[in-house]
Amino acid sequence: MDTSAFLDYLEREKQDILANCTRCGKCVEVCPMTQYSEVHTQSPEVVIRAVTELLETGVPTLAASAWASSCSNSGHCIPACPEGVNPRKMLALARLELRHYEAMGEVAPLRQAGRAKFKGLHDAIRLLLSVQLLPEEIERLLPGSVQQRRRPAEVVFYFGCNILKTPDIALNVLDVLDRLEVDYEVAGGTANCCGINFMRAGDAATSYAQASQTLQNMHAFEPQEILSWCASCNVHMHDFVPPEEYNRTPIRHLTAYLVDRLEDLQRLFVQPVRKRVALHEHDGLDGVVTDVRRLLGAVPGLELVPIPQLHEQGHMCSGLAYTPAAKDNVHRVVLTQAAEAGVDVLADIYHACHRELVASEADYPFTIQNFMSLIGEAMGMSRADLYKRMVLYQDLEQVMREAAPYMEANGANPELVQLQLPGTLWA
Repeated sequence: MDTSAFLDYLEREKQDILANCTRCGKCVEVCPMTQYSEVHTQSPEVVIRAVTELLETGVPTLAASAWASSCSNSGHCIPACPEGVNPRKMLALARLELRHYEAMGEVAPLRQAGRAKFKGLHDAIRLLLSVQLLPEEIERLLPGSVQQRRRPAEVVFYFGCNILKTPDIALNVLDVLDRLEVDYEVAGGTANCCGINFMRAGDAATSYAQASQTLQNMHAFEPQEILSWCASCNVHMHDFVPPEEYNRTPIRHLTAYLVDRLEDLQRLFVQPVRKRVALHEHDGLDGVVTDVRRLLGAVPGLELVPIPQLHEQGHMCSGLAYTPAAKDNVHRVVLTQAAEAGVDVLADIYHACHRELVASEADYPFTIQNFMSLIGEAMGMSRADLYKRMVLYQDLEQVMREAAPYMEANGANPELVQLQLPGTLWA
């Protein structure tokens, strides 16, 4: 499908939503984010009518802008709709209309904004990889073009872009897949982007071109299935890649695959992990929290401690970026409850949550770990969380000293790193 056909597809999707939505407001009623926006005093019927009018006319009202902008991709609205409409997709389309309204219908500024976001992401990943990994470790995650690697593989592990800021998480996954003797290829980094940055900027055509190319890259390996990781990639591709492309190869989250291989995984557990662990949860992707709980529950010696938390808000912490009050609330509750429960570890599921939470380790009596590091620990494997270490140092000179071998090996310019790193780690 070319980009023109994709834009026609989007228009049909918008018209289907408008035709099927009865403006009952049930999606607004269940939305966990309305409490943080200007619509919290308005009736659900008023809010949903404002959004559908934005889709019809391209002209926003305060209510439409506020609800569309506060969406955190939790997906709680989807099962609430009696007509089978996907309100999460409806709000993403509403945000597209907002961007076009702000740009007065011009595509060029939207594309320019998307390119700026994409370049910022690319530069941040390159910077953080250069101070955490040696070239051979980077090559495991970014092993070269599809044309160089083309071969049939059992699975493709698709990890997206932002996990590369915390590369030990991605490498922990590869270590586990290696121990399970999985025949896999990897796809990730900005060369295999889902396109969400361009969609957020309002450039749907470029967003689709990126997502479509990424899927083609993965299909080149003829996998039986694609194992995904990033919640944002999952939501965006599910909602905005036409089904005939998205469903060409089965896609499921890595955690579902690991649960299916749980007996094999347990045979590889060689040491107990004697820790009391609370899990930081987001409900945005169906089944992932349940699967992670099953995986951690199988780790010998590990005690999984349930705690109250606001798991219905956001598909992961980055989904709360535009509602800072919500993010602060989610973090305050989970950190306080973990401390009161007396846990040794607060384990996160997603890389974005990990980046948001690690600084809190300085203020609370427990460590912050990604759940994959706990699985690796049970298998006798250990990787240093250098991103967390750098954040907690709060000392650029110390960070630069420890990063020196990585910078030298990667040919990074220390002066540029010293200028750029503080804004990436501590902004």
